[in-house]
Amino acid sequence: AKNFWKFVKNKKKGSDTIPNSVFYESETSASGEDVCQLFSKCFEGYYVESHLQNPTFPDMSDIFNILDDNIKNEIKSLNVNKCTGPDNIPVLLAKSCDSLVKPLRYIFNLSLRHGTFPTKWKLSHVIPIFKNGDKHNVKNYRPISKLCVFAKIFEKIIYIKILNQVRN
Repeated sequence: AKNFWKFVKNKKKGSDTIPNSVFYESETSASGEDVCQLFSKCFEGYYVESHLQNPTFPDMSDIFNILDDNIKNEIKSLNVNKCTGPDNIPVLLAKSCDSLVKPLRYIFNLSLRHGTFPTKWKLSHVIPIFKNGDKHNVKNYRPISKLCVFAKIFEKIIYIKILNQVRN
């Protein structure tokens, strides 16, 4: 079985690279930076930025009170084999540093209380992943965002808490 997967891996090499020349609608690009710009144009329609000034939220302190155990559980579930996000903080550091739990709890709860999110944690690396069809057509890729490790922990905790409320 090991030789089989080694063979498959060798055959697959190079198949996940982005071609030097791609197109999006009527534009074609043949240089690295221009290729990035075409992916950016295509993917920007996938995301909507909120421009709410001083949003108000109902009191959800019982629902969104993040505890140390919530953070510890999510840190424990992180995959150390995933690459780092724009913060360059490796998952292994978060997993091996218990002293981060209390400051993260403070930041997470403060963020929820004030309806804000740390600007640095909003950054992500967007990586195009090929779906199918013509590899030269930018529309045949989907964006994957590599998040900052602490933003990933925060997002997962909120997701679980909201999911639990919806189930009830």
